[in-house]
Amino acid sequence: MNQSINGKVESKISEELSPTRNLTGLHLKIVGSIAIIWSLFQLWYASPFPFMFDIGMFKGLPARAIHLGFALTLAFLIYPISKKKKFLYLIF
Repeated sequence: MNQSINGKVESKISEELSPTRNLTGLHLKIVGSIAIIWSLFQLWYASPFPFMFDIGMFKGLPARAIHLGFALTLAFLIYPISKKKKFLYLIF
């Protein structure tokens, strides 16, 4: 009994101290797919394929804006704005 109470207290403390959310379900799938798409964008941008196929070439400023958009989207989805647990209210 004492161990279960200690475990609950420790999990509550770690939950309060951690700035990230515990991602599960649809939220995890959305964050994971955005991260994968961002990685694919970076690979495409750094590769010679846009010049070979003459499609998807970005100059410096638009590429930086897309990169920043991915980063801010992931940051707002992973780190909570408030201490209350909200589920994707920013998107839907």
